[in-house]
Amino acid sequence: MFKLFSLGVVFDAITLVITGLVVKVLWGWFVVTAFGLTAITLSQALGVVLLVSILTHQYVPKKGATIEVLTEVWVDNTVYPIVLFILGWIIHLLA
Repeated sequence: MFKLFSLGVVFDAITLVITGLVVKVLWGWFVVTAFGLTAITLSQALGVVLLVSILTHQYVPKKGATIEVLTEVWVDNTVYPIVLFILGWIIHLLA
């Protein structure tokens, strides 16, 4: 179980970095030229990814109001933003 969790964390970290790199490059290609804004760093791109993730996150719980479903909803609505906040804080510290 722990190995599966660890593997998931590693894959999530790799996905976050790849997504940040893509946002950084696309920002440079389109936003800088179209709006005359400055280019962003990788850490800023990661921050944008986390912010958009929080603002667009949708969770569709299973049907029924069992304690398991309510716990799942609570965890998703509280733990998810907290984890993204911690990731953002770490990225901010490393920038």
